[in-house]
Amino acid sequence: MIKQTLYEKNFLGLITLQFLFSCSKNEEAIEETPVSTINLLNAPYSSLSPEQQKLKLESEAKSVITEFDKTKTSSAIEAIQNLDNLLEINRIDIVGGKNNNGLSDIFNVSDVFGIYTWNNAIKKWEKTVSNNNLTFRYPSKISGTINDAEVVLNATASPIKVDIIDTPKRYQWVYDANVGYAVPVLVSNEVLDKIHLPLTVDATIKIKGIDSGNISVVNTYNNNNHIPTISNLKLTLNDGYALEIKNNRNSSPSVASALLTYNGKSILGYNFDSSGNIDQLLNNHNSSSTDYGKANTLITILDNFAILGSGDIESITTELEKTESSIPQPNYFSSDYYIKFNDRSKKISDLKAELYNKYSKLVLVSKKDKNKIADIVAKSELVSSTNIPFVWRNGTWEFSMGTVFQKIERYDVKYYLKFNDNSVVAMNVYFSTGFDSLKNQIEDFITFFNK
Repeated sequence: MIKQTLYEKNFLGLITLQFLFSCSKNEEAIEETPVSTINLLNAPYSSLSPEQQKLKLESEAKSVITEFDKTKTSSAIEAIQNLDNLLEINRIDIVGGKNNNGLSDIFNVSDVFGIYTWNNAIKKWEKTVSNNNLTFRYPSKISGTINDAEVVLNATASPIKVDIIDTPKRYQWVYDANVGYAVPVLVSNEVLDKIHLPLTVDATIKIKGIDSGNISVVNTYNNNNHIPTISNLKLTLNDGYALEIKNNRNSSPSVASALLTYNGKSILGYNFDSSGNIDQLLNNHNSSSTDYGKANTLITILDNFAILGSGDIESITTELEKTESSIPQPNYFSSDYYIKFNDRSKKISDLKAELYNKYSKLVLVSKKDKNKIADIVAKSELVSSTNIPFVWRNGTWEFSMGTVFQKIERYDVKYYLKFNDNSVVAMNVYFSTGFDSLKNQIEDFITFFNK
C-alpha cells in the first residue's frame, strides 16, 4: 500500500481520535470563529432537571438518527462504499509491483491508468489497458451482481515523489526468554517504489449511465514535503448530499474542518485546531509527547445538540507513556499470567480515565437553548469477561478440555454525563439506544471518509 496517503495519514483523522466527539454553537458562529469554544465551555447549566433533559434529548436524538439513516438510501454513497468493499475483497495493483491498493490509494496517485472491471463470478478485478484515466466498473449495490456503476478518475501530477511500499516488511513472532513473551523479529525488509503525488484528482460517478456525483481533491505542497500543507476534498452527489473536508497546516494552530450537508442543510459539522507538530506526528514514528500539543474541537449535529471541548494532549501522552511503561507485561510462562494480565488491563484503563478527566474538558450543550446540559467525564469499566479453557500444568499453560477455565478481563474508558446536581449517568443510558446508534454511525462515517 502507499506509505503516506492523504486520508489514512491526514491530521483530521489524527485529531478526531483525540476525543470521543466534540462540540458546537451555530452555523454562523462556526464560519466566523471555527474553534472559539471558551464561552460555551463555561456556559450556564440548563434549568431543566436531569430527568427533563433526558426526555428532551432522547426526543431530539431520534431526529438526528433519522437524518443519518437517510444516508443509507443514497445510491451514490452506497456505490462509493461498495467500491471500497470490493477493493477490500480483492486488492489491486495500480502502480506496478506487488502493492495491494485500496480506495485511499486511488485518490493519492497520478499518472496511473487502467480499466478495472469487477468479475462477480470469481470475485476479482480484471484489468484492461487505458492510456488516459483510471476507471472502475462494478455493482453499485453491495448485493448487486451487475456492473452498473462506473467511477472515472483523472489526476494531475505534482513534482513531489514519494516512496511506496512495493513489498511490506515481514515479521515472525519468536518467544524471548528474557521478557517472557513472544516478540516480533524482522524476517525481510520492505521493498520500495516511487510515485508522484497528485496536485488534483477529479472523479465522476455514474450509476446506470446517469451522472450521480463527483469527487474532487486539491492539494498544496511546500518545500517538497509529501504531506500537503493545504488539502481540500469535496464530494457532491446529485441526490442532495455533499461533503467537504479541509485541512490547513500552514495556519497556526493547524486547523481542519468537515461539513456534511443535505440539500444545503447542515447535518454534521466538524472544526478542529491543534498546536501539535503535525509534520512530526505524521512523518516520524518516534515522535515525542511534546509534539502532540493542545487541541480544541467543535462539532455541530443538525440544529439539536452539540459537544465541545479542549484537551492538553501533550500532558496526557507524557503521563500515559511514563506510567504505562512502568506497568510490566505479564509473563505468559507463569502461573499468575491471567491474574496479572487482568490487573494490567484495569490499571491502564484507570490511568486513561484519570488523565482524560485531568487534562480534558468536554461539555454537552443545547444549540437551540445555548446552555450547558452536562459535563462529560470518563470512568474506567470492565467491558468484557471471557473464560478460556486453559490450565497451568508442568510449568506451562495447556488446553484443559473444558475442565478448568481462566478468566480474561478487558477494561476500557466509558463516558458519562455529569449534571448540575452532580448526578452521573452513562451517555448510552441518557440517550437510550439512540446515542449508541448515532455514535457508531458518526464514527463509521469518519472512518470511511478518512480512508
